[in-house]
Amino acid sequence: MFISVIGKCINFLIFTCFLPMTLGAVYWNPPVDVLEKVKELACELSTSYYGTHEGPQNWWRALTEKVLWTFYASCVRIISCTNLQSWLHPVQIIRLRDWLEKILSETKPMPKLVSLVNPGNPSGTIIPELLFKQISDICRKAGSWLVVDNACEYFTYDGLKPSCIGRKHVINLFSFSKAYGMIGCRVRYIAYSTEAEGLRTQLLKVQDNIAIFASIISQKVEALSSLESVMGGEGAIYPGVKLPNKYKDGAEVVRWLVHRHAVMLLPGSDSGAPGCVRITYGALREAECEIAVV
Repeated sequence: MFISVIGKCINFLIFTCFLPMTLGAVYWNPPVDVLEKVKELACELSTSYYGTHEGPQNWWRALTEKVLWTFYASCVRIISCTNLQSWLHPVQIIRLRDWLEKILSETKPMPKLVSLVNPGNPSGTIIPELLFKQISDICRKAGSWLVVDNACEYFTYDGLKPSCIGRKHVINLFSFSKAYGMIGCRVRYIAYSTEAEGLRTQLLKVQDNIAIFASIISQKVEALSSLESVMGGEGAIYPGVKLPNKYKDGAEVVRWLVHRHAVMLLPGSDSGAPGCVRITYGALREAECEIAVV
């Protein structure tokens, strides 16, 4: 109960504050040409076909053997692992190497996976390339996977750039959320070494993990599909249409349509469906139906 109340308070502050400087988000939308392409893809026949686990072939070819991926702490829960965390101040980042080496050598059973965020979250610190390679070597010698989250790879300053290492034991995660303003879509992709035997098979097993929230567009589609605004219509020529909740009297709506728009419908109450109207379209040609709808 307490957690629920706190959560509501946080949500209230986030979404009502005039200057919310707490969200890990960007203010811009995806590029206009991307949105236009999305419209085109929605109309392509291939969009409605079955697909592969890796995603559309033209996508992963363009990403050079990188597949689509959504990967957060939920994966730790799914595969029943123990989560060990290190929160270091930016000035203490150099101690990360010693801390990691100590953890991997002393913890029993030995951690199977090390997760690293670069640039860091929440610190924003970029791990120096030399230190990055040392961390990679420590993980390799210990037999642990190194998973690197590169979500903010494009957000760097003063000429600094985060390192990206491609090794057999390293898995790199990338995201469209920040740079492309696609946070609501929950789309990421992963890069891994094809030399890692059996890795691809195992990645496909955990691909359907739980994101931190559902895709916004999926939620909107689901919301529309649950309205049940059309009743019947599978056959014949007269579907019923549910009226908004504030309009209880279907007969009154029918009268308004006749006097205001010269369109005549039947109230659903006449056929045992109060709160609805019945539309009969068989007597009208297609062009006339379009006029009536508009």
